[in-house]
Amino acid sequence: MKIVHTLSDSASEFNSSRWRSLVPCRALLKAGYDVSIVSIVQWMKHSDEIKRIVADADLIVIQRVMIEESLERAKFWRERGKAIVTDFDDAYQMIDSSNLAHKFWAKGEVEINAPYGVSYTSKLAKHPIDQFIAGVKAYCVGGSMPGKVLAEDWRKHFPCWYVPNYINFDEYLPYRKPKRLGKTITIGYGGSLSHVPSFKLSGVEQALAKVLRKRPQVKLLLCGDKRLYDRMPVPSDRKEYLPYVFWREWAKILNRFDIGIAPMALRYDASRSHIKPIEYVTMGIPFVATKSLAYTDWYEAGLFVPDDVEIESIEERAVLWENMLLDMIDNLSDHTARVESRFSMAEQWEVNRNVPNLISTYEDMISHVN
Repeated sequence: MKIVHTLSDSASEFNSSRWRSLVPCRALLKAGYDVSIVSIVQWMKHSDEIKRIVADADLIVIQRVMIEESLERAKFWRERGKAIVTDFDDAYQMIDSSNLAHKFWAKGEVEINAPYGVSYTSKLAKHPIDQFIAGVKAYCVGGSMPGKVLAEDWRKHFPCWYVPNYINFDEYLPYRKPKRLGKTITIGYGGSLSHVPSFKLSGVEQALAKVLRKRPQVKLLLCGDKRLYDRMPVPSDRKEYLPYVFWREWAKILNRFDIGIAPMALRYDASRSHIKPIEYVTMGIPFVATKSLAYTDWYEAGLFVPDDVEIESIEERAVLWENMLLDMIDNLSDHTARVESRFSMAEQWEVNRNVPNLISTYEDMISHVN
């Protein structure tokens, strides 16, 4: 079996491509499988070199990009009998205005850069969601995604395969050091540009403000989207901001967390994967999270606040967040020991142990070629 994966992220924002392509492909290569990784730009340029790479592929995995140029390539190879799958990890149909992608996915608008520095907004003739669905249905055997809820919602359009985000221990375990609890306790979080509603609606913002007032030894470390840092109603000397780091550096940052958090809200967040808990458990970081459907496999590993379906009031959820965080702070040694005892849960999702599951899923995808 030969597999070709495309990478759609830029080098500066490589999170999705790392989890969805790089991690599984490296495990497959290590296990002796024939795998090629190409950028989405190479895929769309369709050079002779790319044609040679793809010519004997049994499966082509396109990471999320189904614009015209990519559809043309998919059509070309579908007509030659190739099994093609579109992999995506975002609930495009539910993206709200706080997300930079809202303009494209919700409004169907794109920026056009004309000569002499002139730019303007143009509305696409066919809405991006409709184009995405039509492209997958026409040229792919279906879609793959790392969230069970995401698969459930998109299965009405085309066949969907749940392909979890597996973790590569080699990227994390070198930085997993025994916790030496000092005078300062750091509550940490790292996230992309789509987590503002997660913080706003979960109740965590109000809870953290009260927790930091009640526990002067606690500080907050927020990484990635600076809007989350700016929103946090706590003094500047009690919170720290770190910009995005290259993925190879992320585990070093995680090692600074004494407590992790994973706030979630609405079905958009429920459509995500389990990255936060799998990283926290791998690194031995006790955590408090929203009891989201995305985290069902991890309920035994941390403390979980009921979500917005179970408790509609943000204020009520904020009280629960506050109580759980205070309990974790005041009994940190016990909670750290507890999460360390759950390390076997993370082992079940280690990528090299799951190569047979990946291959089995890929074989099933290939079998759907008409």
